Amino acid sequence: MGTANTYVFVKDSQVIAYYSLSAHQLQSDELPNRLAHGAPLAIPAYLIGKLAVTQELQNQMIGGSLLIDALLRLCRASEGGPSARIITVDAIDDSAVNFYRKNHFVSSPTDQKQMFMKMSTAQRIVTKG
Repeated sequence: MGTANTYVFVKDSQVIAYYSLSAHQLQSDELPNRLAHGAPLAIPAYLIGKLAVTQELQNQMIGGSLLIDALLRLCRASEGGPSARIITVDAIDDSAVNFYRKNHFVSSPTDQKQMFMKMSTAQRIVTKG
């Protein structure tokens, strides 16, 4: 339907991981104050959807590599086209919340599983190394 791009990672003809990226919009009252400060009521955002690694390969740093790949794609997209102020994810469970927190996302004041990162933070992450 043209609403997202999905990236699939395959090893030995088996899908081992995937994620999707799409345009999104947030309302400033959904964000923690430090992220919403100075923002308009409707904030352009990117959504990382369904970042997942097969159960057999979890805890092998593949998720972190996928996240870096996603952030890099979003940074490149914002340089050459419409940009966004925020990157958002909807963590599926507490383990995912912890994963995203370790990777510089912060939770919504109303729902800890709705998480956010400033685009400027993503740019710092991907230019580190």
